[in-house]
Amino acid sequence: MFPACNPFSSGQMGLSYASLPQSSNFITGTSSLITHEFVGDFGVQKGFSTGARLNVGHTSVHQSANNIRHTTCCKVLEGG
Repeated sequence: MFPACNPFSSGQMGLSYASLPQSSNFITGTSSLITHEFVGDFGVQKGFSTGARLNVGHTSVHQSANNIRHTTCCKVLEGG
């Protein structure tokens, strides 16, 4: 069976929002924790008559919150 030689592209995006009431603002610094997240990815795939296949893709995630401690925690875990 021969692979498809025509390039194929795909992509998707997602957006989320959450507002969570906090019982104490001592830990979070606010009475309501609000978070936003955006995720996007795309990719291209190309097959060749030799049977080789080339895949190229990228994924991007952006998160934000109104809690300074939460944002700092996540940046450290992401290596940023």
